[in-house]
Amino acid sequence: GMFKPRGASDAMSGRGRRPRSVARARQLMPRAVVVAGAVAIEAAAVAATLGVTWRAAAPAWVPSPAVGVQPLARVGHASYLPRVACQAQSSEKVRRRPRRAPRARGFTEVSAYDKGPTDWDKGPTRVLDVLQYPHPLLRRKSAPVKDFGPALRQLVDNLFATMYGRDTGVGLSAPQVGANLRVLVYNTLREKGNDNWEGDVVWVNPRIVAKGDDQVEDSEGCLSFPAMFAPVVRPSWVEVAAVDLEGNPFTRRLEDFEARVFQHELDHLEGVVFTDRLAKEDRAELKVELEELKAAYVAAGGKQPAL
Repeated sequence: GMFKPRGASDAMSGRGRRPRSVARARQLMPRAVVVAGAVAIEAAAVAATLGVTWRAAAPAWVPSPAVGVQPLARVGHASYLPRVACQAQSSEKVRRRPRRAPRARGFTEVSAYDKGPTDWDKGPTRVLDVLQYPHPLLRRKSAPVKDFGPALRQLVDNLFATMYGRDTGVGLSAPQVGANLRVLVYNTLREKGNDNWEGDVVWVNPRIVAKGDDQVEDSEGCLSFPAMFAPVVRPSWVEVAAVDLEGNPFTRRLEDFEARVFQHELDHLEGVVFTDRLAKEDRAELKVELEELKAAYVAAGGKQPAL
């Protein structure tokens, strides 16, 4: 038998005392390796019978019908035990199921007509097309103006030219010509045969900061709803904060007809149309006219009516 020479230390002989747990683990390690290898060989044999090549996910060993079980890279490490996860790859080409088309979510591809015009801030000053119900851009909430350059002035000039191009127009908002900006114009002094340009008013980024408690009902019409009129209830006065074309802030109090016109145009900036404020019975009386507008919208190429 082997023995340690007299005077030799445990460190020199390499047989220092170890914890019993470590010693026991090393006694069981060869047995575990044998068992793991047997399991891998058996799995490989079954895979070979089925015509499938098995690849182990563990980095320490790779079972294969042709190679067998390769030696463990690090037997003394805790990761020597094989992992259960394996990948199976058929020798034949896998037939993938064709990808299903996405389920419709209640909308279709945006048509060119639905995208609306894009030249509303281009010169020379001219009359623009007014979007009619149920065009989807009439339901889009407008963004605040941040650029107070020449394009904004050109937009305002085009809005006035378009408003005066309609015999009965006394107000117009940017969304009605396809511009997603918080801009509106009106002239409540305009009369048939007399434009009274001194009544032109421009509002940029307007918002109501106060309004009256008393409600008044009066008939309203809209250039986006040709030849349609119905009674709408609104506050009799409003106080408005806004900025001018240079971005300078100001506040004004509006009353009576001017307050009504302003509120009507402000609704457009919020994606609201005047028929939304009608009583149920008043809207029912306009059912035929609304259906005609919808038919005209579809005929023009619209695919996303915003009813």
